[in-house]
Amino acid sequence: MIRIGIDQSLSFTGVTVMDEGKNLLMQYGITHKKHTKWDKALRENPSLGEKLKIIDYDYIEKSSGHSTFDIERIKYSNLIKLSFTIQKNIFNPVWNNLDHDITVYMEGISFGSRQTTAIAELSALNYLIRERICELSGDFVIVPPSQVKKNFTGNGVADKGLMMETYFQLEPWARDVSKYIKMDDIADSYAMACFDEDGLEN
Repeated sequence: MIRIGIDQSLSFTGVTVMDEGKNLLMQYGITHKKHTKWDKALRENPSLGEKLKIIDYDYIEKSSGHSTFDIERIKYSNLIKLSFTIQKNIFNPVWNNLDHDITVYMEGISFGSRQTTAIAELSALNYLIRERICELSGDFVIVPPSQVKKNFTGNGVADKGLMMETYFQLEPWARDVSKYIKMDDIADSYAMACFDEDGLEN
């Protein structure tokens, strides 16, 4: 079995791929942001990229010159591009190995945010990723954020610091990498990939 954890984000989506024993195979950060510090670090020490790859996707910037209609169209276009980038670079290579059962673990939408626009876009991205999985006849599990935290740290209201420290304890190499690139979404995707379905509360 292959386990894939996804922490979807509008600016930096984290993805973790593990084997059945929850051994890390590869992690990914998918972003349209500049990551020059990471590029420089890789040139100086290529081994940093053995467990983490940063993937860019073609993002259209919105501007004040765009109409409301154009902005909404651009938002949706960017989400489509992001979902297909995940499929092309991660899902397709994994699914091509048909010897494995594959399950994708995704965090449910957190409706506590006051940014209703962000919630709408994250919800759209969540369902676009589900569509990519269904096109591959894959399985996915949607887990509430509090259950992810409880399963990973033992604390259902764990803050970002506890999530990161738990991740670093399990993957010590990542602490050094965090000096060069944002790792919280990647850590959250790791927690998703570790999730035990037996602990899923109905």
